[in-house]
Amino acid sequence: MPLHLSLEDRWRIISLRLDQGMSPIRIAAIVNCSIRTVHNILQLFRNTNDVIEREGRGRAPLNNDDIQILRRLFYRYLTETAANVNNRFFQRTNRFVTIRTIRDYR
Repeated sequence: MPLHLSLEDRWRIISLRLDQGMSPIRIAAIVNCSIRTVHNILQLFRNTNDVIEREGRGRAPLNNDDIQILRRLFYRYLTETAANVNNRFFQRTNRFVTIRTIRDYR
């Protein structure tokens, strides 16, 4: 089974279901994917009237105030590890960010 269905296969799932009335089990066999995938594509189409998943599902970027706090911490604690800077950031803002985020802004 492919990791991701092509756009063509996604629209094919919708067509087979809506135009030809096929069951999800039969569609899964034709498209060579799992039944769960067929259900997910059909659900996505029902919710959004499209078969493309929306982007931007990740965590929101830091706001300007948080970035300024991070920069001050970087300047003040030059030799601190990202984990230590992360702890100091949390103490000041009560907001959790990942160590990867700290490294990205460094």
